[in-house]
Amino acid sequence: MHKRPTSIPVRPLFAATLALMLAACGGGGGGGNTPAPPTTGALKVTGTVATGAALGNVAVDIRCRVGSGTAQTAANGSYSVDFTSAALPCVVTAPVGAQAMHSVATVATAGTATANVTPLSEWVLVRISGGDVAGYITNIGSDAQAAATTTALAAALPILRDALVDVT
Repeated sequence: MHKRPTSIPVRPLFAATLALMLAACGGGGGGGNTPAPPTTGALKVTGTVATGAALGNVAVDIRCRVGSGTAQTAANGSYSVDFTSAALPCVVTAPVGAQAMHSVATVATAGTATANVTPLSEWVLVRISGGDVAGYITNIGSDAQAAATTTALAAALPILRDALVDVT
């Protein structure tokens, strides 16, 4: 009897990733261009740093609309930072070789926001920052930047979904 090789189902994996990224967009919104003032409170930011394989022992920098912190990834690439007072969005930066990769967290569920740092999350942050990731991170605390994040994510994710639709 011939056994089929075991492989990872790529299409469902990308669909699940996109669903999580879309969920991170939040929703709602509201009329007008003036964002609500940041609501601060206890916040936990967690995730995994990976480029295909998990990256252990990597310094992670988290900068939020209100608050910032650092962490070291575990051997499995996971990290977690607890803030006593912070506000979303948060940008996570992790060095990968001579470069850095990023992710953005915009929604917290039960006080926890997830930001996995991967090549796909880097693409999303480059897209929503208009190519100026450093400027985006510098201005993460501004009201305008916070409002633009949700709008830009809503525009970027369908582009990513369409680009991945034929990936198997």
